[in-house]
Amino acid sequence: MSRNFQLLLNPIMKTVYIAFACMIVVFPHTINANDEIKSLTKLQTQVQSLDWSRLIPLVTSSPDWPKVPSTFEVSKLHGESRTAAELKIKLAEILCRRIQEKSKSFISDGVNMDIQALNDLTDLANRLRQIGGYGNYVIAALSSEIVFYDLSGKLLRSSNAEAITDQLAKIVPEKADWKTRLKLLSQADPFLEVPDKASLIEEAIKKETLVEAFMELGLGLADAGTLYGRRASSYIDMLKGDYVLDLLYSTEMIEKYYLIGLRGTLEYIKSGGDLDDIRNFKTKDFVAVFKRTGASYSIPSLGVRSISPDDIGYLISIHNDSGIKEAFQARLLN
Repeated sequence: MSRNFQLLLNPIMKTVYIAFACMIVVFPHTINANDEIKSLTKLQTQVQSLDWSRLIPLVTSSPDWPKVPSTFEVSKLHGESRTAAELKIKLAEILCRRIQEKSKSFISDGVNMDIQALNDLTDLANRLRQIGGYGNYVIAALSSEIVFYDLSGKLLRSSNAEAITDQLAKIVPEKADWKTRLKLLSQADPFLEVPDKASLIEEAIKKETLVEAFMELGLGLADAGTLYGRRASSYIDMLKGDYVLDLLYSTEMIEKYYLIGLRGTLEYIKSGGDLDDIRNFKTKDFVAVFKRTGASYSIPSLGVRSISPDDIGYLISIHNDSGIKEAFQARLLN
């Protein structure tokens, strides 16, 4: 072989080698992206079509169930990565609709949910929190709030404190670490993702309450207390958006519903308290009953240090006051 031919061949071989090397790197990535899209499409079909008894094991045990991003996170992606991310949100939306479909008659008609359905929603919420991701946290919060609504309705309809106590002992609400979650989800919300927010987030997580943290992030006092402009109209709206602050606030409020509203009402009834006293604003009777219980109630993230008649009153109103009941149900079901 002549020296000139070798010199000509070397650049050609280099080009072929580089192209082959690039193909080795890129092609598996393409295959992986395509495999993920196929897996997500299959999961969508299963979640849409399986009956409830087979749906729950699928979600709670499937190794393929993904972390679900926010729409803002999706907007930063391109190509197959974006297609896969969009499919994840659609998958979560289908699951959310199945949960609402399963729960609608119990919520709207005031019919008691069976124990298996309560356990299913609890297992579902626990699994989705374990997997993580903005969308999974949203569905977990929805599931937990539906369970709370059912248990509180049963208590008010029957005043059977013992039965609800047994169920509540098995359905422990999430003790959410909002500070860790704020950092984890800071890339999921355009309000939090801007460069100058990183140092503010570090300062925010040093605060004890959410209102203080939200003010540190740039919300005024009135907005921090109500999340004005940062609240979704429903869980589906939250899922299809990027409401990280709303999600954190909702999760803490659900904890309050369980640990103060529901547990407090149980203790109140078991200690001889009359719900009519709450309805009729007989605060002195309320205070006397709770002095006997010796129970303590505290949700530091919400600035709550003790229980008040309003906590039990709100639990009553979401089932008996038509306007409040309608708004509460709409947030769960729309």
